[in-house]
Amino acid sequence: MSTLERIFGSRKFSAFIFIHALVGQTLVSFMLAALRFCMPHQIFATFNMVSAGPYVVLYACVQEYCSRKALRQPIRLFGLQVDSKWVVYLVIANMMFSRLSSTAILAAAGLAANYLYNIDLAGLKQWRFPAWTENFATKWMYPLLDQPSPSRYGSARMASQSATLHAARRQQQPQNTISAELVENLQSMFPTTDQEQIIQALQTSNGNPEQAVAILLSSSRVAN
Repeated sequence: MSTLERIFGSRKFSAFIFIHALVGQTLVSFMLAALRFCMPHQIFATFNMVSAGPYVVLYACVQEYCSRKALRQPIRLFGLQVDSKWVVYLVIANMMFSRLSSTAILAAAGLAANYLYNIDLAGLKQWRFPAWTENFATKWMYPLLDQPSPSRYGSARMASQSATLHAARRQQQPQNTISAELVENLQSMFPTTDQEQIIQALQTSNGNPEQAVAILLSSSRVAN
């Protein structure tokens, strides 16, 4: 599909997908209605269970791709030189016949929709989305789709959110109050030490007097 988008351009390719989805699903409904009147109920029940998914558009894109000679090239398959379109046809045939009862109608509808598109029935090939829809999608929808991939940026984003959460928790934790009595007790143990230094030691140790004493002892040793 990306090859067709590069050939058509985004505006024409979006119209191509929309038209084939609409026309293809309409043809599926008509085909099922026709088979309902032409087949016995037991046989029709097997074809009435169509597969879910964009099979109609997929078959139409394959047909459009293979119809363009510029995109095809000769390749060797089992020792024979064949056109590359036959490889695509083999893959699509395998996908269709693996579940024939549920994909045959979708394949027929996709090929028929592409045929009607190429003969330009009712101007299908010339239709485009109005300009205002393109402007709306460019202004409002494209910024939403053009977001960084979670797999690429998810770990960094999670790490940033985790750091913010831990910081908020630290701010919410109640600070240990340093009582004046505790400061006086340490001041009596270290009479030559400034009161600000004692308070700083208590703050560093989160109000633990034993750790504060160890800090003050290490500070006094360094000073000596």
